[in-house]
This record gives sequence, structure tokens and C-alpha cells, in this order.
Amino acid sequence: MRRMGVSQDKASALMAFMDWVLELPDELDERFWTEVREEEGVSAMQYVTRFEERAMERGRQEGVALGRQEGVALGRQEGVALGRQEGVVLGKKEGLIQAIELGLELRLGAPALSQMDAIRTITSVEVLQRVKDVVKVVQSPEDLRRYYIA
Repeated sequence: MRRMGVSQDKASALMAFMDWVLELPDELDERFWTEVREEEGVSAMQYVTRFEERAMERGRQEGVALGRQEGVALGRQEGVALGRQEGVVLGKKEGLIQAIELGLELRLGAPALSQMDAIRTITSVEVLQRVKDVVKVVQSPEDLRRYYIA
């Protein structure tokens, strides 16, 4: 993309979209990203995972803080373990929500982002995963609703 004169913003958005849509077997995925790193350097790899990395880090921080608070009542080791577990779940949720938002915008355009308020209220990682998966195939924001409204 760089050789073709594609802007860094567009290339980064396309790489994030490809990462989100392409589900390669582990061996091919590792080979693909190794080649991307070799071609573009470390900075390209940082962008590709930034949504999930930020979400996971935010979730870990919230989880550690919660673990510290609950650690007083549960004992330090149990509190830290609980905080980590909740942080991972929060990070997954945030990463999925950001992936859904990006997918909606790229697939259906900015008007589809009106769905995000309702999607942000979803508490189930499984439901968020299902929504993320169907964003790839739905034809309209209304079609998407049936996958997250009970």
C-alpha cells in the first residue's frame, strides 16, 4: 500500500479491517503478520492491534483497581485473581465494541453508528462476539438489531 501511495490513515484502517475480517489459520496468520512487520516495520503492527490493546489495558487497569478494593475483603491473592479475571472480561468487551464500531462504519457507513448506543449496553461477551461476526454480512443496521435485541 505504501508503494501505491495510499495514505497512512487509509492503510491503517484497511489493515485493521483486514485483521478483523480475515480469519486465517494460526500458521498463516503468523506468517502474514510476520511479513507485514518485515515490510512496514513495528509501527504497522502497533496500529493493527491498538483497539484491542487499548481495551485490554483499560480493562486490566480497571480490573486491578477492582481487585485491590475487593482484595481487602477476599484476601490479597483472591482479590488480585478476581481483578485480573474481571479486567480481561472488560477488555474483551471493550475490544469487541470497538471492532463492531469500526466494522459498522466501514461496512455500512457512518449512519449505522446510531446502533452503537444500544450495543454498548450489551454485557455478554458472547452476544458481542455474535454481533461482531454478523456485521460482516448484514445488509442494514436494522438487520443487525435482531442479533442483539432479545
